This record gives sequence, structure tokens and C-alpha cells, in this order.
Amino acid sequence: MKYFLIAGEASGDLHASQLIHAFKSADSNAEFRFLGGGAMEREAGCKPLIHCREMAYMGFIEVAKHLKTILGIMSSTKRAIADWKPDAVILIDYPSFNLKIARYAHGLGIPVFYYISPKVWAWKEYRVKEIKKYVTRLYSILPFEKAFFARHNYDISYVGISRSLALTPNNSPYAVAVMMLKSDYDREVTKTALQNIVLWSLLLFFAVSCCIFFSRRYLSPILKGLEQIKSDKRAQAQSPIPEINDLFVFLAEQDRKHEESLDALTQEKQTVQSENIRLQSKFEQAQVAYQKAQ
Repeated sequence: MKYFLIAGEASGDLHASQLIHAFKSADSNAEFRFLGGGAMEREAGCKPLIHCREMAYMGFIEVAKHLKTILGIMSSTKRAIADWKPDAVILIDYPSFNLKIARYAHGLGIPVFYYISPKVWAWKEYRVKEIKKYVTRLYSILPFEKAFFARHNYDISYVGISRSLALTPNNSPYAVAVMMLKSDYDREVTKTALQNIVLWSLLLFFAVSCCIFFSRRYLSPILKGLEQIKSDKRAQAQSPIPEINDLFVFLAEQDRKHEESLDALTQEKQTVQSENIRLQSKFEQAQVAYQKAQ
């Protein structure tokens, strides 16, 4: 597995080095990238991406003076996590920085484990909400913290602390923390896989339902319309109505008959006019003869 660890202080560097030692004992394929110090470097066998002495700013004034540097480290850390894609991000104390990283890693879908709880029981208790939202599992070294977080409906693991920070035996709190972390990681991966299966099943069901709905609502009428058009074409092909060329011939024949009728009417009109002229002439002759007879 690939582990990304962040320790922003010298004490965190010592604790994280013991975690790395325990990880190497439990996982022969363990790979590490980290922000930390010399102790982590010796255990991991590689240099830190950023040394913890570049991050150890305490108090408002110190943080304000080095704000640009801190923001640059934050950006570099996020970029390193996104590029390397670790299996787990492990944060050691240093809450002001680490809780922001927890939120970022959680957004990428990477399990986040927190070793040594932020002292939210002493100040900034509101941070419990962030821890509950973004941290997969929290491992405490102080016994009363378990009861404190239980009051906030958040179950944590108490692992204790070694009296010595020398190389730890297999039954040390660090080895216990690593065993618990790997167990929690497996549980988180299984839960995520099940959630993905359920999500994709719901999406598939929704997509199929939408397809059925739209096919019944819109596709069926379209198919029926196309079938009706084909049926109309078949009926038209069998109909006695003349085709377009026959229609033109029919109209031409009707036009010819109409012209012949007009010619016949013209001739009849001329005949009537001739007969009127003849009758008018006879009437005038009869009128002249009548006058002479008187």
C-alpha cells in the first residue's frame, strides 16, 4: 500500500517514524511519502517532500508573517496527494494544517486516518465536526479522549503511547495503531465498494426507467406514426385515383371539352343574332306595306 504521512512538528516526526517502522513490519510492500523530519526519513529511507522545520510556526504573529510560505506548502501537499494517489493519508497532530488536508483528501475519496487527536477538548471544540466529517478513523493516545468524543457521537480508537520513542516491539501502541488502521482501512474500502455498487445500481435502474418512460411517452407514438405513413402509402398504391401524369391528362381533356362547349355556345349566339336581324327586317317591311294600304 501507499501511505502519505504528515507530521508538522518534531514530536510528530518521532511518533510518525515509529508508525512507519510498524507499517514496514506489517506491510512488506509499503511505500511512503511524507512531510516530516529526520526520524521519518531514516525509517522510510527517503527524504521528506517538505521538512517539518519549514512548517513549525506557532502563534498568530508567526503564522501571519509566514502565511505565504504556509499556503505554498499547503498547495504543494495537495498537489502531491493528487498526483501520487495514496491508499491512505495519515495525519499526526498539527490540526491547523492537517484538518485542511483531511478535507481535501476526503474530497478525493482517499481514506484519512488521524494519529494523536487534536486537543479539541482544550480549545476549538467546534473542530469535532470537521473530524467527524473528514476523518475515517481517529487514534487517541490519551484515555479520556475516547469518552470526550463519545459525547459528540464519534467513536475513536484508544491506542495509548509508548514510554520510550525507541524502536518499538510488535506489541507497542504503534504496532497496535497500525493493525487497527489496516483493519479500519479494509473496512472503509469494503464500505466504499458497497456504496459504489448500490449507487451504480440505482443509477442503472434510473436510466432504464427513464428509457422505458420516454420510449412509451415519445418513441411509441413516433413508431406508430411511421407505421401509419407506411400504411397510407400502401393504400395509395392500391387506390384507383390516377397518378399525377394521369391527372394532368384528365385536366387537359376537361379543358378541351370546355373549349368545345364555348365554341358551340358562340355559334348558337350568332344564329340567334341572325334570326333577330331577319325578323326585324320582316317587321319593318310589314309596317311599310300597312302604311301604303291606308
